[in-house]
Amino acid sequence: MMDVARRKHINPDKYDGTSTELREYLNHFLIVMEVNKWGEEEQGLYLVGSLTGAARGVLNYLSPTERKNFPCLKSKLQQRFEPACRKEAFCVELRGCQRRKSETPAEFGHAIKKLVSKIYLHLDERAKETIAMAAIWNGHPEGDMRAMALMRFPGN
Repeated sequence: MMDVARRKHINPDKYDGTSTELREYLNHFLIVMEVNKWGEEEQGLYLVGSLTGAARGVLNYLSPTERKNFPCLKSKLQQRFEPACRKEAFCVELRGCQRRKSETPAEFGHAIKKLVSKIYLHLDERAKETIAMAAIWNGHPEGDMRAMALMRFPGN
């Protein structure tokens, strides 16, 4: 059995509330937490230590005890940064999505699918594909791109 002093320690990435989706970051953090075998207080302290920028601002509204409590911290971060709290903004963004000339069709499609996933968390994949297809169709200029989009998603 490996002794604690010799066990390899992995530091979690930083989270600023903007560059990575919270759900993606929390998945990363949970894996790091498991690898490091952190106890309850360590979980909260390491999460606090990984916060930067706007995410760190959440700490201003927590008591010293809440700052060490991983479930409490996670909940407060979800309230502030989880897509469900920003659904309306994502809907507006989706409605206005237009493919830029510098953007490949694949990049545009990926961006649309990512937005659809943020808005419709509880829909099945087929429903999300249908919604994404409509947005891709509306965001492409007239002509060949629309035909290509239809060929990519037949039956939608």
